[in-house]
Amino acid sequence: MRDLPSGTLRVRQFNVPSLSCDALGQGLINGVAGCSGEGVTTAACTEALQYSSRIDVEILG
Repeated sequence: MRDLPSGTLRVRQFNVPSLSCDALGQGLINGVAGCSGEGVTTAACTEALQYSSRIDVEILG
């Protein structure tokens, strides 16, 4: 196990084949794994993300 970031939610991936998508209560986007380019900052990539879902579930990010 690794250290968890302070002040943010963090979830690790688990395989739960018996759980259907419509049974989920929340979806969590952990953040930007990588961001590169001339003059591009990780903050710019994070701010550009737009979260959405095709099912009625709360999306956290």
